[in-house]
Amino acid sequence: DVLDLEVEMIKQRGPVGTGKAIASVGGEKAVSCEITFVITDGRKE
Repeated sequence: DVLDLEVEMIKQRGPVGTGKAIASVGGEKAVSCEITFVITDGRKE
């Protein structure tokens, strides 16, 4: 089986954004959700 993940960014303000995601297996939608994310430079302090 192959999992396909499609993500659409809805809005972004500074490093914080929201988006919509759809996961499908074999061409059939398995789940959809809204996500909130933060973009960082990856450094630990």
